[in-house]
Amino acid sequence: MTCSTCGRENPPHLTFCQECGQRLGPRIAPPTPPIGLGGQDAYGPPPNVQPAPRAATALGIANSAPDHTPAAPPVAAAAPATGAERRCKICDTANGPNLRYCTSCGSTLEPAPVALASAPAAVVAAPPAGAVPVSPANAIVPTGVVNLASGAAAPADTTRTCSRCKGTADGSAQFCKFCGNPLGSEPAREPAPQPAAAGPAHERLELPRPNGAGDAAQPALARPPTAPIAQVASQVLAAMRPMPAQPAPAPSPSPIGPIAPGASAAPAATAEERSSSYGAPPQPSGAAALAASQPAPMPTPAPAPAPARPAASPQRGRLVVIAKSGADGPSYPFGDLLDIGRTDGNVVVSEDPYLSPRHVRIVWNNGKLLLRDLGSTNGVYLRLAAWRDMGARRAGDSPEIAVPLSDQDLILVGQQVLRFDILKEGEGGFGPAQEHGTLLFGSPAAPRYARLSQRTVEGIARDVYYVRKVETVLGRESGDVVFTEDPFLSRRHAAIRLLARDGSPPAASRPLPPTEARFALVDLGSSNGTFLRIRSDVELAPGDHFRVGQQLFRVDFDGARG
Repeated sequence: MTCSTCGRENPPHLTFCQECGQRLGPRIAPPTPPIGLGGQDAYGPPPNVQPAPRAATALGIANSAPDHTPAAPPVAAAAPATGAERRCKICDTANGPNLRYCTSCGSTLEPAPVALASAPAAVVAAPPAGAVPVSPANAIVPTGVVNLASGAAAPADTTRTCSRCKGTADGSAQFCKFCGNPLGSEPAREPAPQPAAAGPAHERLELPRPNGAGDAAQPALARPPTAPIAQVASQVLAAMRPMPAQPAPAPSPSPIGPIAPGASAAPAATAEERSSSYGAPPQPSGAAALAASQPAPMPTPAPAPAPARPAASPQRGRLVVIAKSGADGPSYPFGDLLDIGRTDGNVVVSEDPYLSPRHVRIVWNNGKLLLRDLGSTNGVYLRLAAWRDMGARRAGDSPEIAVPLSDQDLILVGQQVLRFDILKEGEGGFGPAQEHGTLLFGSPAAPRYARLSQRTVEGIARDVYYVRKVETVLGRESGDVVFTEDPFLSRRHAAIRLLARDGSPPAASRPLPPTEARFALVDLGSSNGTFLRIRSDVELAPGDHFRVGQQLFRVDFDGARG
């Protein structure tokens, strides 16, 4: 078996090619030779021996005496050319004469050229001794051609239906010519009788002949002429056309006189009475009957009005992403509302694990742009801005920005998150300590007002710093609390400043009681700014910065501080 992919010859019992592993084609059995060609082999030259003639009898066709007359030699027999290569029209590859598909590209090859075999010489054999010569009178007379136009019935033939493929074969066939299934068990079916055509089908109608009538001529029943299609169509259209209104008949003079209003002359007759008196009511016909039989069309419901689309909010400004280098990154326009989150919102930052699914919202309300924390885990940090400075600022002053600081506020400077806690009563100082009646020796005591706890990603406080001076400075190189390993801190970054109740610095000569202390968070002109976590809705101004997770944003819009 030849592989259609690589062209290798494989043994016939294999299913896959030994060279390329391609599945080989199915082994197809040679088709059953057609019946009716006198036993001629479909794959070789026809035999020279003719079958014995059959004589027609009243019971069918029977084999007659064998005729030893030699068969006439055939004029020419078609034999396929052997040994010729078959070239593919696609890739011009030479293929064997027995291949149907190209071994290189798989294209279908053209059939091999067929050569006419030379006619063999006629061999006349002498009749055997004692053979009875066949006279022309005993020869089989061929059956005449049935003239279908003459009205004579065609010779009956039987057919058989294959039980496997439902194909139709001749009644004398023993095997199905489509699938080769044996037809011995299928009964032969008689074809349906065809009516004799004595003339045009629309002019004569032959009546059925009674039993024993023979071939006597039967009277023909003339069929009424058929009206043309155009005439029938015009009649249908005329029936569908509305009838003109008929004038009401004039009332006949009644000898009884007029009927008083509201009185009834006689009860109306019922449908049964009218039917018995005047016959059955007239039934509509033609197009009217067709229209009456059709169901009344259902009323088409009015289409529901489409819901009004909310008017698109006008663009209020843009939200700008600040890159780590400080340059502007992508920007997002916003209208009356904009949400930012890790999975939900108008701006989704899926790669930031410190963002909540829906973290923060920017909303326009009553002419103000507000920043709102949506209950996030890590909160929203707003950068200290100059317009939020709690003190009077004059031209030429230092670029310090001070905002009030409350208990349990969270401060973000560089990468450090610090929690500010005001000490409660009794935590500010315990006085001098004694042991066995002796004062303990140590550093001088100083009042403590608050503490800063360093919050880590572990969720615990690591280092604690107490605020005991009028100003506690945070920085990377100098100050009271120094974080030398934070590259985002400035040298002197921010400060926690102690204030009196009226907001003024306390006098250095008299310590400030803890109950009267007030605090402020001051940015000392740092490069990256100081941030404070918001606790409620905060009004934004053009140019404000806020941080959520690891993302820093700037708000740009046309407006003034409310």
